[in-house]
Formats: sequence, structure tokens, C-alpha cells
Amino acid sequence: MPPEISVVIPSYNRSALLKRAIDSALTQTAPPREVIVVDDGSTDSTRELCAGYGNQIKYVWQKNAGASAARNAGVIRARSPWIAFLDSDDYWTPFHLATMTKAIEQTDGEAGFYFSDMQMSERKGCASLWKLANFAPPKSVHLTNDGTSWAFLRWQPMVLQASVFRRDVWVGEGGLDPRFRLKHDTDLFFRLSISRKVCAVSGVSCIYGDGDSDIRLTTALHPSKAGYWEESILLLRGVLSRFPNLSPRYKRIARWNLASAHCGLFRLYWASRNVWKSVRHLRMSGLADPRFALLLLTRRADANRPVIVPEYD
Repeated sequence: MPPEISVVIPSYNRSALLKRAIDSALTQTAPPREVIVVDDGSTDSTRELCAGYGNQIKYVWQKNAGASAARNAGVIRARSPWIAFLDSDDYWTPFHLATMTKAIEQTDGEAGFYFSDMQMSERKGCASLWKLANFAPPKSVHLTNDGTSWAFLRWQPMVLQASVFRRDVWVGEGGLDPRFRLKHDTDLFFRLSISRKVCAVSGVSCIYGDGDSDIRLTTALHPSKAGYWEESILLLRGVLSRFPNLSPRYKRIARWNLASAHCGLFRLYWASRNVWKSVRHLRMSGLADPRFALLLLTRRADANRPVIVPEYD
């Protein structure tokens, strides 16, 4: 019997796009067991739109708490051993769940999660995420015993919208950390990839909907904002504390990136003439990685950034 999959779609004030996402989930060639839409306190017509689907979907409303809390709420209510996520402004190709189901069956469900490629724009000719990450597994269904190198790539090749998770693994890890607004998925993929089995499934099966980029978190929280770097610092400190036995190679990369994040705040605060905070983060940068601080002074930090290539065992 093929594995059963529940679909979780969080949404907040995106009724104009939500229908496309729901329809792409309901019209899969391998239908999901259920489609759960978690309305994160929308004030638009999301409730009315979902009501129009009747019992085809399960509608859950919650007071606005953010995308992480909405996804976690969907998992709690899901009845299947596998969970697939889709954002309300993205959509799947018709064969997404069928492809992931075959991969799970082929590998006896050994991985904690399975992920495929994602087209980064609706516009034709836009590179896929895997191309941007220079990620090219030698097999169409590639199970690795240790996803550490994949998680540490400059561009992680996995995203929630193109992934299917074992529900027990998600719950066991506590799901998404609601402290993160932007990097909640990056944090999760570190936790579920380091020294753990992960499976990459070739092919683009999710399309990034870019028609409403003005309300994407990637535009609301980016390197010109302090929040972006603060989340990076929280993320990297968490990796270093949670995985004290990281190999020296990956520990060095985490420390380098931590120093770089503190440097990002140093530059922002210096530009705003907040001398005390800028000096504080310059000091924290040096404490995180003295080598980075030295290269920063000689203006060679970017040229000496550690390079990670994906390993395929």
C-alpha cells in the first residue's frame, strides 16, 4: 500500500492566490489523504474561499501567529504518517506527490524527509533552486546517510514547499521554531540533515509564485534589515550548540558564517551612526572567528569564504 500523505497549506491574506495552490494539491495524480488549510488569522476572503471546497479540504483558523506556528498546527491535525507542505502563493506540478511517493517506496521510507527541485520563478527560463545551489545528485532518487554537506551549502537545495516529511520525525524535532520569521526552514533542515538520512528526488515539482513578491518575507526581511542578520546569528549559534561534535570543517564554516552575520550588523549600525552597537558586533565577529576578522581588515574576507561542495555517498 502506497504511503499516505497529508498536505498542509498555511495562508495569511492570500485568498487571490490560495485557490491555485489548493487546486494543485487536489488534482495530483496521486491524491493526498487530506488537504489542510491553516488560516493564520486572515482578514480577507480566505474563509469564504475555503468554504467553497466543502469537505474536499479541512479548514483550520487560528489567531495570527506566523507561518511556523501555522505549519506546526497543520501537522498536529494531520492523520497521515507523511506530511507535504505547500505555500499559498506557490503551486505543484501534477506529478509531485506521485514522484515523492515512489521515492519513499523505493527507499523503504528510510529518510526523515524527501525533497525535489523548485523552479524559482513562474517566468520561463528562470533557474531552478538546484542549479543555483550547484546541486546535482548522480541518481534520480539519491538517499544519503548524512545530509550535512547538503545543509551547509551556500544555497540549501531543499525548501519546505518541495519536501515531504515523516510526521514522527517532524514532531520529534519539535517542528518549526516560531522564533524565526525568515530562516525557520533553514533551521529545520540543519536539524534534520546533520548526521541523518536525507533523500533528494530529481525533477522540478514545485513552482515559486512570484506574482506578489511585495508581500514575500524575503522582501520584508533581507540583508538591509537588522532582523535578517539577527536571525542568522540565532540560527548559527543554535547549530554550534546543538551539534558540538560537528567535524572541524563544518564547525569552521558555521563560525565563519556567524562572524559574517555579526559583521552584517556592524555595517548596518555603523551606517546609522550607532557606534556602540556597531563596535559590539565587530567584537562579536572577531570572537566568532578571528581569521574572518583579520581577513576583513585586509579586505579579503569575501575572497576567502569557505567553499562547500555537496557530497554524494
